[in-house]
This record gives sequence, C-alpha cells and structure tokens, in this order.
Amino acid sequence: MKTSNLLVLTIFSTLFFLSSGLAASQDEVVIKVNGMFCPFCTFGIEKWLNKLPEVEDVRTDLAAGEAIAVLKPEAKFVREHYVDAIKRAGFTHSGITLRKAKTEPPEISKPSSAVTSENQDTPIRGNDDFRYIKTIGKHGSGPGEFDQPMSIAFAPQGWFVVTDAVNARIQQFHSDGLPWRQWSLSGDGSTPLAKPVGVIVGSKGDIWVTDYEKDTINHYTSEGKPQGSFGTSGRGPGQMDAPSGIALTSERVLAVADFYNHRIQLFSPEGKFVRSMGAQGILRRLQRDGLNYPTRVTVSIDGLFWVADAYNHRLVAFDSKGKLVRRFGKKGHKAGQFDVSSGIAFIDGKHLVAADFMNHRIQIWSTSGKFLKSFGKQGHEPGKFVRPTDVAVAPDGNLYVVDWGNHRIQVFSLGGKTE
Repeated sequence: MKTSNLLVLTIFSTLFFLSSGLAASQDEVVIKVNGMFCPFCTFGIEKWLNKLPEVEDVRTDLAAGEAIAVLKPEAKFVREHYVDAIKRAGFTHSGITLRKAKTEPPEISKPSSAVTSENQDTPIRGNDDFRYIKTIGKHGSGPGEFDQPMSIAFAPQGWFVVTDAVNARIQQFHSDGLPWRQWSLSGDGSTPLAKPVGVIVGSKGDIWVTDYEKDTINHYTSEGKPQGSFGTSGRGPGQMDAPSGIALTSERVLAVADFYNHRIQLFSPEGKFVRSMGAQGILRRLQRDGLNYPTRVTVSIDGLFWVADAYNHRLVAFDSKGKLVRRFGKKGHKAGQFDVSSGIAFIDGKHLVAADFMNHRIQIWSTSGKFLKSFGKQGHEPGKFVRPTDVAVAPDGNLYVVDWGNHRIQVFSLGGKTE
C-alpha cells in the first residue's frame, strides 16, 4: 500500500515538474504603448502582434497601457519585430521588456440573470428625458453575458444582435432582452470568428458582421446560418484594415468603416467593391475633409452617410458621391465636445445620438449640427457608463447603449421631447 502511494506521488510530482517546466520555458514581451485607451486601439494592436510567427497569444491591459505577447516555447525574442508591429498598429511605445510568462487561472464568471430591471423607469439625474429601464448582461462567457461587447443592431421585428468581441461570438436576443442564439463561425462556416466588432441587420433579417482582426465581412441568415464572407487585408480598393462599423442603405449597399485605412468603403451585399470616401485627415490642412480612424457609419433617410470620426472627435456626413457635406464637434469635455466619438445612430430619423467614449456619456444632436443635450457619466450604477462604444434605437423607440467597460447593454426610454 505504501509502495503504491509512493508510486502515485512520484508520478504526480513528475507531471507537475514537467508542466511547470513547460510553463517556465515560455516568455512574454511587455510593451508600454503610448496613447492606447480604447478597444479599437487594443484590438488593432492585438491584430498586428498576432501576425508575428513567434507569438502564441496576445492580451492587452488598457488600465496599465500595456500589450503582452506570450511567446511560443523556445521562441526567440527579436525586439525589432515588436517595434514594427506597434508602429503598424498606429502607435509608438515607451518601453519593451522580456519576462517569464505569468500563468494565472482563468476567471470563472458566476451565472446570473441576463436581464435586470430593479431600477426600472428611473430618471437620469439632471435629465428627465432619458429614463433607465433595464440592464442586459454582465461580464462573463455564458448566454447573455459579455466580454467587451462592441456593437448592436436591431431587426424590424424587434430582436437584436450584439458583437461579443473577446468571446469571439455573435449573440442574438429576443426583443425582451432574453438570450436566444449565439454563434462563433465565420460567414463561410469554415473558420472561427476572431474579433467581431461591427454589425447590421437588413430589412429581411439578414445579418452582416465585421471581423476586425481578419479584415472580413461575414453574412448570416436571421438564424445565424453562414451565407458567405468577403474581404482581404490591405490598403487597395476593396481591401480592409480593421473594419469597425457597418451600415446598409435602402438600395442594399453595404457601407464599411475601414478603421486603419481612414475611409468608408461601399460594397454590394456579395462583396463587390463600389467606391470609397474619405482619407486620413489629421493635419490641419486635411482635417476638414479627411477621416481619422472612423469607428461607425449609419445612413440617414435622405441618403447621407454619417460617420463617427473617432480621433477627429466629431460627427461628419458624406453625400452619395463621397463629398463631405456636414461636420461638427471637436475634442474636449464640455457640452457638444467629444473625446473619441465611438457610436452613432438616428432617433426618429431627425436627430443623431452619439456615444462619447472617453467622456462616458451619450450626446444628442440635430442633423444641422446643433448640440441639444447629453446624459451619463462614468460609473457602474444604472444610467452611468464606462466607455460606451455604440448606440441603437429599437423599433419601440427605446435607446440601447453598448456599455463596453461595464460589459453590458443599458436600455433607456425617451421620455421627453428631443428638441
């Protein structure tokens, strides 16, 4: 009996030693990234670091401003590779170091109700026009839970879909907010989604999703069945580099916010390139007509393409020929100013609602460029946000906000007049 116990102990010790040795043989590269403060930034950095053949896994720590690349066992560290990857992602760094990989057990989320409404019909302090109704979801990987939700879109019937980015899946919900379906396959059904970010639903329930990491547009039926995909990486016409938002016109033309290419591209539903509009505009002489990392796009009833021009901190509109015809907003924290415009939608077809990412609030504008009101501030309580990334108006008129930093969707009623 003692011999048997000793044998078991020896085997266990050997296995533990081997597993420990394997973990210890791996290193990770820690990069201090300058100016990394939004999910579009982190996803882009992860995308380029994942392209390095020696990298096994990538994670980012937004609070610390760090990107961590875990090397494959016995892989060599070449500092220039990481300098180049960060540069290609559009950033600079203040330090690159090598250390032993940390091995921590994954966080396990406790199951919870997908919908909470304890504070139903609670007015937002200082603005009775927007009343909190309920919260959908919390941090986790179960049905109805999220890990960095990015975008939301409604079907005319009232159901909606959400891109659950870090969980690499699409979640579909009933109109009451209860989880319905979920899927993680690409539009051609052959590969997993990598980083779903933008989403739109057509009038017949068809769903299109952008994959930020794979540079593809994925098409599904209303039940989530793959119907095909298109897109290649690059800067040429019809190529994409981190598609972040998507819209569909009444003529069934897809408009895609091409984040790193600083433009909006138009495609047929099958993926045929039509044309592009916008170009990078960060220099003063180009800023009037150029885009600087566009995150979202939507289409108004008069056919204008409205864009959340994130790092120009404004909203802009192009006409059908690609001419920029409207522009308003600027960087700041006061009323009518943005600190990264990250989401855009229409209320009643006449007013714009926009997510103001770093200011942790929602703004309402007229399409003529008049600032009307805003609500929300940073926090975890109902009616507060941590870096909202998208907004959408449901068929019943309620406003849904993708509360990215809190891993949830918040729902508000529009209790008063918009203007």
